[in-house]
Amino acid sequence: MDTGSRVYRQMLKSFPPDALAWVKKSTWTGPVELPFSAIDTDDIKSWSASKQPALVRKFAKKIAAGKAHTKPSIAIKGPDGYRLIDGHHRALARATVLKQDSIPAYVGDVPPSLVPQALETHSKQFTSTSADDDNARKLAGALALKSLSGTGIAKAAGLGLSLEDLATLYFPLAEHFISLQAQLTSLRSAVKKSRQPQQPENDGTSRWEGWDLSHVRRPPVIPYVNGRAHA
Repeated sequence: MDTGSRVYRQMLKSFPPDALAWVKKSTWTGPVELPFSAIDTDDIKSWSASKQPALVRKFAKKIAAGKAHTKPSIAIKGPDGYRLIDGHHRALARATVLKQDSIPAYVGDVPPSLVPQALETHSKQFTSTSADDDNARKLAGALALKSLSGTGIAKAAGLGLSLEDLATLYFPLAEHFISLQAQLTSLRSAVKKSRQPQQPENDGTSRWEGWDLSHVRRPPVIPYVNGRAHA
């Protein structure tokens, strides 16, 4: 697999295919050790990663242990240095927490006409909570497996798609489903709570306001004479 295909495949896990057309039309090298000082950080304060220091520290801990977040960042060549397209959290974790001078990165040489599209890519990244992300990926994998039946296998093979690719393509749908499921659970809880009988407050000296007892049939009064009831 060539470098461009590896970059596309990696980014496909976090971005919709229509946001990555420029990737296939660019020339890629790497992964290389890219000096952090060579990265254009004029807009670093606007990075989501810069506003999430706790998450960056968590990334750094897992990177140091070699457990996760070790894949290369994605950068492109620019007139004022390299621009990060994806992997901002990983880059900051290495540079600011782990104090590394360079970060592993794929570097793209993008045609000038496609640079604006490349710079807009990060705004289209899938977002979710960690728990929802895990659930969505499991559902995406299940949907992908289900699609691999009959002619689905032939079509996937013809397009050069693996099971992982299909699961990635199904991820937006799965993520949306998980979100709807959470909203439905919240709605059901609210409805259930609204149906619970609410006993009005009463100080014991007066009837509850709004309660009409006129329809209640009173028991007949039966006189007692010498301790015996007489109808």
